[in-house]
Amino acid sequence: DDDVSKKIGEYIQGALKKQNVDVKLLSLPKKERLAREGRGDYDLSLASWAPDYQDATTYLNLFTTGNPFNMMDYSNKQYDRLLKQAESELDQDKRLALLSKAESVLLDDQAISPVYQRKNAFLQNTEVKNLARHNVGTDISYKYVEIERK
Repeated sequence: DDDVSKKIGEYIQGALKKQNVDVKLLSLPKKERLAREGRGDYDLSLASWAPDYQDATTYLNLFTTGNPFNMMDYSNKQYDRLLKQAESELDQDKRLALLSKAESVLLDDQAISPVYQRKNAFLQNTEVKNLARHNVGTDISYKYVEIERK
């Protein structure tokens, strides 16, 4: 129920309206959204996921049969098999081909519809040194930050 999610929902609602599809938006606190997803009490859900580690499986594993984050109970034997094969494939080119095929299965089934990729812009004082920004996991590490006064 934050402002960004509301704006994204309104944008999607407007885009669908142009295609003569009416969508009613219901903005819920995260706890209630998760409870409704767990009960299957929804038609569409707008949610996000940030990567925990730098690999496609940080997203793809979410939709395997039985995964606790697979709230819509998506299940496809071919998808599960491709991810299982990729898990034990040592040849990186073959592994990426398997993951790509799995992603195609997921998208062809319309189990999910990726809408956008989050990106942030930062302004940083030039006196702040060694602030680490990460693309995966936690956004920022302050462990080695130093302030160099001029």
